[in-house]
Amino acid sequence: MSDSIRKQHFILLRRLNRPVITLLLTGAVYAVFIGLRLGLHGFDPSFFITAGDRFCNAELVPEKIIILENSAGYDGQFYYRLALNPFTSKAFDFGIRLDKPAHRQQRILYPAIVWLGSFGHAAYVPFLMIAVNLGALCVIGWLGGAYARAMKRHALWGLVFSLYPGFILILARDLTEILEISLLMGCLLFIRKERQIFATTSLTLAVFAKETALLLTVGLFFSYLFSKGNKTNDNSIKWYLFGIPVFSYCAWQSVLFLHWHQFPVFSGGNQIDLPLVGIIKFVFSNQGLDHIVQVFFFAEFLFVIFFTLCVVYSFGYSTALKHEKYSWIAYGLLMAMLTDAIWLEDWGFLRALCDFYMLGWVIVLASTSRIRFPILACSSGLWAIVSCMRIYFV
Repeated sequence: MSDSIRKQHFILLRRLNRPVITLLLTGAVYAVFIGLRLGLHGFDPSFFITAGDRFCNAELVPEKIIILENSAGYDGQFYYRLALNPFTSKAFDFGIRLDKPAHRQQRILYPAIVWLGSFGHAAYVPFLMIAVNLGALCVIGWLGGAYARAMKRHALWGLVFSLYPGFILILARDLTEILEISLLMGCLLFIRKERQIFATTSLTLAVFAKETALLLTVGLFFSYLFSKGNKTNDNSIKWYLFGIPVFSYCAWQSVLFLHWHQFPVFSGGNQIDLPLVGIIKFVFSNQGLDHIVQVFFFAEFLFVIFFTLCVVYSFGYSTALKHEKYSWIAYGLLMAMLTDAIWLEDWGFLRALCDFYMLGWVIVLASTSRIRFPILACSSGLWAIVSCMRIYFV
């Protein structure tokens, strides 16, 4: 390669070394996915909702949406219902019955943003549910680029955050995790920039997007506890960084308890078990691998195991901050304790591992190990396969 070509490559890489580039690339690839998925389904955004007639009455829903026959649908139908009125006091309204009213309503941020954007017009809600998630993905793209640069990496490495294979599944069914991760990443970046108030606000909002964001407060608490009085990188963490999100969550739990007469955190169903029980059941249930879907789920599971081992290997080489490492361990414990109701299919475990994946990449990118390259190859390939599969299928 001549010196002039090397110089041109260097100039190109320097120009691409900006978070706005990762934002634009993220927006572009997901816009293509959305466009193709809509195009194959009559350009009807309600296809993303995945509503089923078990919970939805087609005659009573305010706007005509696609409702699957003889189906329980999926969680997006409940966020659609809440987006019509996020502060509802009824289990059944707008032709849709909430299966677990308190549990669903605790994740109020995503439907509330859609509700505000729709100005109360039900016809706008299906489109806005997609748009909000696309916007949050673009934010993750930008934050990923900024985070990569903060760790002395090229901004394009930030794409590893936004191109998580599970985000395709979340986007395809109007779910909440994308918004949660965008706020968690914002919190982590604000902490690195020592902007505590913004970090606290971002984490508090993340808790209202999905309650699993609270595990970041565990990492922050232990970092605060162990570094108190010591001159460490994490010494700038203040008590209110974890205190205010926890207080806000408890207050919201109390409000919902007074209304629904049950604590939302205990009404989500059978999702937590003894460590590794759910994973062992998943492995044994897929032992035969006599169906192509089982083979694919098991391949995704092997990716999760490979990713976990790579992060563990990178731990000693990583300059990630203590709260980032502690939080990843906390999410790892959660992963191990998920039941076979989650370790059943990729819709369950890839959704549940969003936080675990994001923090894992933080640790890997801050490491001197080159193991990030094989992880990148595996995750990119899996993202492409999942995207192609979910363009057409519900």
